[in-house]
Amino acid sequence: MPSIFGKLLKRKTIASNQFDALYVQATSAAATQDFQRAMQLYDQAIALNPSHAEAYYKRGNALKDLGRLDAALASYNQAIERRPDYAHAYCNRGVVQQSLGLTAAALASYDQAIALDPTDAMAHYNRALLMQDCSRWDEVLAGYNQAISIDPGFADAQYNRSLALLFHGDFENGWRGYEWRWKNAQRLSIGEPRNFTQPLWLSRATGPCPIPMLRRSTPHDAAVLA
Repeated sequence: MPSIFGKLLKRKTIASNQFDALYVQATSAAATQDFQRAMQLYDQAIALNPSHAEAYYKRGNALKDLGRLDAALASYNQAIERRPDYAHAYCNRGVVQQSLGLTAAALASYDQAIALDPTDAMAHYNRALLMQDCSRWDEVLAGYNQAISIDPGFADAQYNRSLALLFHGDFENGWRGYEWRWKNAQRLSIGEPRNFTQPLWLSRATGPCPIPMLRRSTPHDAAVLA
């Protein structure tokens, strides 16, 4: 006849297996952008293992993608409470806090994320975006530069850095960086690059050859270059 200890161990093993199955299903649902289903599965997984920081973190991601920012913030806080060195949770908490207009709190979250993982290019990038909202331009460029030094192929950082440079009159470096617009996350809003016979103009003098100037009509370009 099985002992009480044996029964408890078996029950714990079953619960652990159930948690693992739910966690995998939730992660798969999130990967297919079924965020409502993912959140429900993470809730079931957390009920079986309330100490699992990653489940709270990924639940927060699903809630954020559903636009439920207050609930996402609470879930990130739960993840950090269970794992105080969770750099990604601090970074994503900062994103939600920034969206909620909690500027000081968002800055503190980004700073903590960077302190825990100085090689996280996304944390540096997000902090730079926040500093841009605050018009703290030295910190904006420093943040984009740091993100790019970690990940030179970070298209969004390259593109946003170019806009900051153009805003401050550094046209040579700004226009050169502006070519990253074809690779950044907003590419679909500006269409495809067009092929011209003339050489690419990067704000340098090119002699007497004429330079065609074309006005882009998309709202995105009108806003950033106004």
